[in-house]
Formats: sequence, structure tokens, C-alpha cells
Amino acid sequence: MGFVDYLQYGFIQRALISGVFIALLCSILGVLIVLRRLSLIGDGLAHVTFGSVALGLALRIYPLYVTLPIVLVSSIGILKMTERARMMGGCGNWRRFIDRHRRRRHSGQPGWRLQR
Repeated sequence: MGFVDYLQYGFIQRALISGVFIALLCSILGVLIVLRRLSLIGDGLAHVTFGSVALGLALRIYPLYVTLPIVLVSSIGILKMTERARMMGGCGNWRRFIDRHRRRRHSGQPGWRLQR
């Protein structure tokens, strides 16, 4: 059976349409997330989601009932923290941390030391 032969089944057609739709949507959202420098925030929310699903399964509660409130509260908390601290997502924070300590190291102030 070739690929075209599988397309005669309705569930294969729906799966193909769904897969194309999800691929287009994720690519557009991915570009927006990277351009707004929110990639690490998305990664953090993914980890919160995995943990909340595990918590729901451990408590024998339907995971969606546990995951949605926890992820919503976490996303609002992250949003408030980034607004308050004016932080930038992605690797910008790490670069600023390294640059700040390199300047201290070369200025003679006590601080973080690189070991060679």
C-alpha cells in the first residue's frame, strides 16, 4: 500500500489536516516567541506543565483539571515578575550576568572569578 492508498481512510485524512494545521500554527507562534525573547519562559511553562500532569496522575485526578490552574497561575506569576524586573527572556540574562562579573574581575573588585 502506498501513501495515496492510506488517504482513503477518514481518520488518516483528519490526522493529516490536523498535523498540517498544528505545524503551521506552531511555526508562527515559535517565530513570535523567539522574536519577543520569550523562549525560556515557554520552556519554563512546559516544565511546569509536565510537573502538574505528574501531580495530577499521582493524586489520581484527571491531569487537565490540575494542569490548567497551575499553568495559568504560573504564567501570570512569570508575567508579573518579568514586568517588575524588566527582565528579558532567552539568554540575555545570562550574558548580562557574565558581562557584569567580567567587568568586576578586570576592575579589581571582589566578585566572581574564572578559573583557568
